[in-house]
Amino acid sequence: MTKLHRILSIVLVVVLWPSTGFAQNQPLGIGKLQNGLVIDVMDLKVTSDKLMKVSFRIRNPTKETVKYSVNSFTFANSLYYVEEGGKFKFTMAKDGQGEFFWGRVNKTLMLGPDEKFETWAKFSPPHKGIKHITFYFQDTEPIEDVPVPTPKVGGEESKPAAAAKALGTGKLQNGLVIDVLDLKSTSDNFLRVTFQIRNPSSDTIRYGINGFTFPNSMYYVEEGGKFKFSVVKDESGEFLWGRINKTVNFASGETLESWAKFGQPHKGIKRISFYFLDTEPIEDIPVPSADK
Repeated sequence: MTKLHRILSIVLVVVLWPSTGFAQNQPLGIGKLQNGLVIDVMDLKVTSDKLMKVSFRIRNPTKETVKYSVNSFTFANSLYYVEEGGKFKFTMAKDGQGEFFWGRVNKTLMLGPDEKFETWAKFSPPHKGIKHITFYFQDTEPIEDVPVPTPKVGGEESKPAAAAKALGTGKLQNGLVIDVLDLKSTSDNFLRVTFQIRNPSSDTIRYGINGFTFPNSMYYVEEGGKFKFSVVKDESGEFLWGRINKTVNFASGETLESWAKFGQPHKGIKRISFYFLDTEPIEDIPVPSADK
């Protein structure tokens, strides 16, 4: 039996792969989860932090409502992929604070018939020349021979439709999206980020915002993936943000705008990527020039 070798999560890879899109309906691979649920691997993409973002979803193809509990640490710690040939194993990457780089789901899902729950995780990319990889999720049969996209420079990624003035858009749960609208350096030497939660669908969507969990899960990472910035706090230990704490019923086309403050990115940084609760990463947001 070939020995599996763990490798570091920081790999210098400068090519970008074409993305099949977070919201595409055709999975790259499917594995049976417990109680009739399945996991679909939807997309692989190398991002500006030189990691591979894997978009996946838990889906209920049955005619019954199915309950499934996701423990954030156990699920992430059990998730890995193996290159074809079985020589190298890649576990989930971690950020500078030792936290797993993923959607940080930690709750019990109640999925009705045909319902799905989408999230993501980041890994080191496979070695050059690898054409297929196999994923191993907790409680799931192996998802074999997922195709690795051919490297190329550039390429368009399938994304949710952005608002007219958005700098970037990421898919939230249940059909909502988050738009990053503006970055501005303020007189208190922070970076103020204006964003909105938006409903681009034709249905009314309910979403609960917890005033602590939402800002505590929000951060950005500089290009290159070396430094992570969380929402800053005031002298009393309160997050500096819009302090929303309510459940909102978003009608079709409705938006809810808010803001948060972070430490400034380092000098010379041109792009940053944002991570919001329950949302796919919003990659490569341009940093405004200091002289503006």
